[in-house]
Amino acid sequence: MSRLDCVRESLRLALPELEGMVGPEARPVFWLELWERYVESQTDYRAGSEALARKLVEAGTDTARLLEWARGQSRDHFTPGAQLTLLERVFGEQFEMSQSQAAPKNKGELSSDRVQNPHDPEATYAVKGEGKKKKEHVGYKVQVAETVTQAELGPGEPTSNFITGIVTHAAHQSDPAGAEKMEAEQAEMGLEKPPVQYVDAAYVSAEKLAGAQAEGRQLIGPALCAPHNNGGRFTAESFDIEVEQRRALCPAGKLNTQCSRLENQTTGQVSYRLEWGQDCQQCPLRAQCIGPDQSHRTLVVGEHHTVLQARRKEQKTEAFAKEMKHRNGIEGTQSELVRAHGIRRARYRGLAKVRLQNYFAAAACNVKRWINRKVWNLKQASSVAAVGTAH
Repeated sequence: MSRLDCVRESLRLALPELEGMVGPEARPVFWLELWERYVESQTDYRAGSEALARKLVEAGTDTARLLEWARGQSRDHFTPGAQLTLLERVFGEQFEMSQSQAAPKNKGELSSDRVQNPHDPEATYAVKGEGKKKKEHVGYKVQVAETVTQAELGPGEPTSNFITGIVTHAAHQSDPAGAEKMEAEQAEMGLEKPPVQYVDAAYVSAEKLAGAQAEGRQLIGPALCAPHNNGGRFTAESFDIEVEQRRALCPAGKLNTQCSRLENQTTGQVSYRLEWGQDCQQCPLRAQCIGPDQSHRTLVVGEHHTVLQARRKEQKTEAFAKEMKHRNGIEGTQSELVRAHGIRRARYRGLAKVRLQNYFAAAACNVKRWINRKVWNLKQASSVAAVGTAH
């Protein structure tokens, strides 16, 4: 829904709810005006953008009036219903009061977890990629985990991988947050963390790699490369860094002259700032390394940069590319869930029901795979028996 749609529909749902709770004598003087405007009428979307913008301000002002009236009612005889509570949330997300008038917030001020549709307020906004690859949707996200079989399948042999977890969560939440939910859900089912786990780049970070290493597990997936937004100058990947020893070798072969430990007081995250001093003054690579306004090169890296740097080097090898082929099966599973089970479109409203829908889809997928494996094994056994009889 557009912002105007969302606010108007929230009002349209709240008014009938209030009608059943408050008698005619207790309703506000502007009740009929709001009822005619939002319950009995619809927006004319042939109107220009300026007219629609005025209607958004009008809807905000009407909402503010209705909420102010509701707050003034005695709580002994009036308890706000679900739709009125939702309307108050929508108003707070979309508007701010300015000189006793409701003013729509700028688009940049709107949060991604705001209500997109009052009929399903748990469905949130998500965006992935940029430019032509940018994908947007309103709804939920799904994380899928399945077993990995190292042995190669024979011609026509059905997969022997099975889904071990499917987690549904709000669309605006990150993939790593979804992965944590997956771990928690599998732990509740008595499943331990896998000794070897294949993931894509969204789930790989220095902290995750170090954590898996400390637990004696392997987290196999490509790490995102350092951003190249520094005017084409050397990035952290061009430096040979040993965080544990507080030292780094620059592209010119010079060691850093200083290392400072930095700790974020809010998050507790630790990083290190490495600096090169006088060596930068006459360095032949100066123009490729530091900006014109800098006196010397500085570099800030996380406390687990060593494992991240090792992964970035490892992922460029053929051996790593071959190892990552074990993850290809999950892409086929995602496709199967979408094509055969319609998992890309929610059939119900609300996170709880969508989660249940996805559980059924994953269960159906596993059942079909189990049947296919049984049929395959029976055919193989029958073939072997027939050959034995012929001999």
